[in-house]
Amino acid sequence: MNFLATIGSVLRAARLEAGLSQEGLAHKAGIYRNTVGLAERGEMSISLQTYAQMCDALGLSASELLVKAELLIEAAEAAGQAKTERWVVTTRVAARAVAAKKATAERVGSKARGTVPLKTRKVKAGSSDH
Repeated sequence: MNFLATIGSVLRAARLEAGLSQEGLAHKAGIYRNTVGLAERGEMSISLQTYAQMCDALGLSASELLVKAELLIEAAEAAGQAKTERWVVTTRVAARAVAAKKATAERVGSKARGTVPLKTRKVKAGSSDH
């Protein structure tokens, strides 16, 4: 089980959800950009202090980070994923979660502005939509 890569997937998803680049997260957390990349890929075991700084910058508690990572690992195990495939699966799951959250935010935002996305707008037959 590649726990570091799974934690990295959760960090990456949280960073993307926050709309930050690796450089932006590094600046906010007070660490080097390459540390962010290495941690996200699970290629480097970083200190708990560095994880805490990254979590703080993302508005994520360290316990949330670990729980989310563990849930992704359990889901991969339940799906019968081989250990080598888990990183790919957790990255895809994390990416889908970010995309779903953004889509929901866009729908909520358009409703708050009083607009409806074009693909869901309904026009009654015989009426003009000027």
